[in-house]
Amino acid sequence: LQAALSRALVWQEMADMDAGKPAVGCSDTFAAAALWAASRYGLAGPAIDPVTGRQTLGIVLLADLLDHVRPALAEAGDLEQVRLLVDRLLAMGTGAERQRRAAERGMSAVLDIVAITAAAQREAPA
Repeated sequence: LQAALSRALVWQEMADMDAGKPAVGCSDTFAAAALWAASRYGLAGPAIDPVTGRQTLGIVLLADLLDHVRPALAEAGDLEQVRLLVDRLLAMGTGAERQRRAAERGMSAVLDIVAITAAAQREAPA
Protein backbone atom coordinates (compact mmCIF):
# COMPACT_ATOMS: atom_id res chain seq x y z
CA LEU A 1 0.00 0.00 0.00
CA GLN A 2 2.72 2.43 0.97
CA ALA A 3 4.69 1.75 -2.21
CA ALA A 4 1.65 2.19 -4.47
CA LEU A 5 0.62 5.43 -2.76
CA SER A 6 4.17 6.81 -2.81
CA ARG A 7 4.58 6.01 -6.50
CA ALA A 8 1.16 7.48 -7.31
CA LEU A 9 1.94 10.66 -5.38
CA VAL A 10 5.17 11.19 -7.32
CA TRP A 11 3.46 10.42 -10.65
CA GLN A 12 0.53 12.73 -9.85
CA GLU A 13 2.80 15.60 -8.83
CA MET A 14 4.83 15.16 -12.02
CA ALA A 15 1.64 15.15 -14.12
CA ASP A 16 0.38 18.25 -12.31
CA MET A 17 3.68 20.05 -12.90
CA ASP A 18 3.62 19.02 -16.58
CA ALA A 19 0.14 20.57 -16.74
CA GLY A 20 1.53 23.84 -15.37
CA LYS A 21 0.28 23.48 -11.81
CA PRO A 22 2.71 24.66 -9.13
CA ALA A 23 4.46 22.00 -7.08
CA VAL A 24 2.90 21.30 -3.71
CA GLY A 25 5.26 21.89 -0.84
CA CYS A 26 5.25 21.95 2.91
CA SER A 27 7.35 23.64 5.54
CA ASP A 28 9.76 21.67 7.68
CA THR A 29 7.67 22.63 10.71
CA PHE A 30 4.44 21.29 9.21
CA ALA A 31 6.18 18.12 8.04
CA ALA A 32 7.65 17.50 11.51
CA ALA A 33 4.29 18.11 13.17
CA ALA A 34 2.54 15.79 10.71
CA LEU A 35 5.09 13.02 11.30
CA TRP A 36 4.83 13.40 15.07
CA ALA A 37 1.02 13.27 15.03
CA ALA A 38 1.01 10.26 12.70
CA SER A 39 3.48 8.35 14.87
CA ARG A 40 1.63 9.25 18.06
CA TYR A 41 -1.99 8.81 17.00
CA GLY A 42 -1.96 6.73 13.83
CA LEU A 43 -4.71 6.71 11.27
CA ALA A 44 -7.60 6.83 13.75
CA GLY A 45 -6.53 9.93 15.64
CA PRO A 46 -5.86 13.61 15.12
CA ALA A 47 -3.45 14.55 12.37
CA ILE A 48 -1.71 17.57 10.91
CA ASP A 49 -2.04 18.33 7.22
CA PRO A 50 1.60 18.66 6.12
CA VAL A 51 0.71 21.20 3.41
CA THR A 52 -1.61 23.54 5.33
CA GLY A 53 -0.55 22.84 8.92
CA ARG A 54 -4.21 22.52 9.92
CA GLN A 55 -5.39 19.89 12.38
CA THR A 56 -7.63 17.23 10.91
CA LEU A 57 -8.08 13.47 11.27
CA GLY A 58 -5.76 10.82 9.89
CA ILE A 59 -8.65 9.20 8.05
CA VAL A 60 -9.45 12.54 6.37
CA LEU A 61 -5.84 12.90 5.22
CA LEU A 62 -5.97 9.39 3.78
CA ALA A 63 -9.20 10.16 1.91
CA ASP A 64 -7.71 13.41 0.58
CA LEU A 65 -4.57 11.59 -0.55
CA LEU A 66 -6.61 8.92 -2.32
CA ASP A 67 -8.66 11.58 -4.11
CA HIS A 68 -5.51 13.42 -5.16
CA VAL A 69 -3.67 10.38 -6.55
CA ARG A 70 -6.67 8.53 -8.00
CA PRO A 71 -5.72 9.40 -11.63
CA ALA A 72 -2.16 8.14 -11.15
CA LEU A 73 -3.37 4.97 -9.42
CA ALA A 74 -5.77 4.30 -12.30
CA GLU A 75 -3.09 4.93 -14.91
CA ALA A 76 -0.70 2.54 -13.16
CA GLY A 77 -3.40 -0.12 -12.83
CA ASP A 78 -3.16 0.05 -9.03
CA LEU A 79 -6.51 1.63 -8.17
CA GLU A 80 -8.46 -1.54 -7.40
CA GLN A 81 -5.64 -3.11 -5.38
CA VAL A 82 -5.19 0.08 -3.36
CA ARG A 83 -8.94 0.23 -2.71
CA LEU A 84 -8.85 -3.35 -1.42
CA LEU A 85 -5.82 -2.66 0.78
CA VAL A 86 -7.34 0.53 2.20
CA ASP A 87 -10.62 -1.26 2.91
CA ARG A 88 -8.67 -3.99 4.71
CA LEU A 89 -6.69 -1.39 6.66
CA LEU A 90 -9.86 0.38 7.74
CA ALA A 91 -11.56 -2.89 8.71
CA MET A 92 -8.63 -4.47 10.57
CA GLY A 93 -6.76 -1.39 11.77
CA THR A 94 -3.13 -0.51 11.37
CA GLY A 95 -0.40 -2.88 12.50
CA ALA A 96 0.10 -0.83 15.66
CA GLU A 97 -3.62 -0.91 16.43
CA ARG A 98 -3.76 -4.68 15.97
CA GLN A 99 -0.71 -5.13 18.20
CA ARG A 100 -2.21 -2.97 20.97
CA ARG A 101 -5.48 -4.92 20.84
CA ALA A 102 -3.54 -8.18 21.02
CA ALA A 103 -1.39 -6.94 23.91
CA GLU A 104 -4.53 -6.22 25.92
CA ARG A 105 -5.41 -9.92 25.61
CA GLY A 106 -1.98 -11.18 26.71
CA MET A 107 1.18 -12.71 25.28
CA SER A 108 -0.53 -15.62 23.54
CA ALA A 109 -2.65 -13.15 21.55
CA VAL A 110 0.49 -11.22 20.60
CA LEU A 111 2.10 -14.41 19.33
CA ASP A 112 -1.07 -15.26 17.42
CA ILE A 113 -1.05 -11.92 15.63
CA VAL A 114 2.62 -12.36 14.73
CA ALA A 115 1.83 -15.75 13.19
CA ILE A 116 -1.22 -14.42 11.34
CA THR A 117 0.71 -11.43 10.00
CA ALA A 118 3.60 -13.63 8.86
CA ALA A 119 1.21 -15.99 7.09
CA ALA A 120 -0.56 -13.07 5.38
CA GLN A 121 2.79 -11.70 4.17
CA ARG A 122 3.66 -15.05 2.61
CA GLU A 123 0.30 -15.13 0.80
CA ALA A 124 0.31 -11.49 -0.34
CA PRO A 125 1.15 -10.76 -3.97
CA ALA A 126 4.57 -9.19 -4.47
